[in-house]
Amino acid sequence: MVSSLEDRYSSFLTPEEYRIALHRPIQSELKYLAYQYTGVGMEIGKRHPEGGFEIIAPFAGSPAEEVGILGGERLLSVDDLSVDSLTADEAVTLLRGPIGSLVELEVIDAKPSAISHRLVLERRALPLPPLRMQMVNAKNGRLIAYMRLHYFSHNATKAMASAIREGESLGVDGYVLDLRNNPGGVYEEAIAMAALWLDCTHCSISETVRTVGYDVDDFTYIAGELPETIFLRHPGVLTHAPLVIISNKNSASASEVLIGALHDNGRSIVLGEKTFGKGVVQYYFPMDDGSGLKLTVAKYLTPKRYDISKQGGLVPDKFCSDYPHAKGIFDKCITQAVADVQDIIDKQQKEYIRKGLRIFSPMPYRWLPLDEGRLHSKGTY
Repeated sequence: MVSSLEDRYSSFLTPEEYRIALHRPIQSELKYLAYQYTGVGMEIGKRHPEGGFEIIAPFAGSPAEEVGILGGERLLSVDDLSVDSLTADEAVTLLRGPIGSLVELEVIDAKPSAISHRLVLERRALPLPPLRMQMVNAKNGRLIAYMRLHYFSHNATKAMASAIREGESLGVDGYVLDLRNNPGGVYEEAIAMAALWLDCTHCSISETVRTVGYDVDDFTYIAGELPETIFLRHPGVLTHAPLVIISNKNSASASEVLIGALHDNGRSIVLGEKTFGKGVVQYYFPMDDGSGLKLTVAKYLTPKRYDISKQGGLVPDKFCSDYPHAKGIFDKCITQAVADVQDIIDKQQKEYIRKGLRIFSPMPYRWLPLDEGRLHSKGTY
């Protein structure tokens, strides 16, 4: 029945799969889950007609990402064992193993004339914490905060709020938010994160609509007016500093909600690649025997009513293609994003000078009113 919907995001889940999807595993599954998240960190897709398995995408912050494995490539062998004789589950099992152990992969690009290459990866525990932050010393003595958001979980917004508060206490001049290879997660977390950056009156963050032959407006989230029943003690906007977002073709779902909200409201420019294009919402419905259904029930639109799924992802303001390297090593997209933050600051300064305003601080945006109490507020976020 679910297959007849021809919706790749809807599926029937066995009792075990349903518990895992809702993050409520029974005790006997805990060890399995710990084992499941130890490996190289990439999603394996269907068998390719030319051999091997398609690589859907590397996980954000994973060993696979750090060596440059990209979505669309093919996995041919694991430790010299061809995967053509294996099922997808068997191939995934080979990728897992003890933390710190090495595994050699043979990978080939999707191009017709491509030559395969071998990569040695170290298995690690996955997933990583949702967010990490690093300070960057830029030109003119400026300090830029680089944040890498790996996924949207129930504690990701709290981590981002904490990172912004730390940045503000250090007097950072701007932020770079890296959403490359972020597959999404909890929709409401993307809404809450957007509200940490948006200081506008009655501006839309995201709109959900149901389609039954025509679009039926479901609900629109408004910055500064988030329902307290869902967003308990949200602190509101925490910074006015310039922001640049980095995206790629694997930035999906909740990542696209956050990007669309900040971009359409003029809060951030976007650097990178066109995003994945998943603009639909799924709900989980339990069945009597413990199994469940994951069904698409709505789609979401950006503040300017851009249909992410229908139009195939969000297009960046500036194109840049590179993969996130190992921790502490900047790739060319991060370097470009830092430069773009500096350009925004320079333009702001020139505009203030053009208007004949005196600059008491190198950062004109810090003149904007911001409730200091929010930086020290306690609560869910």
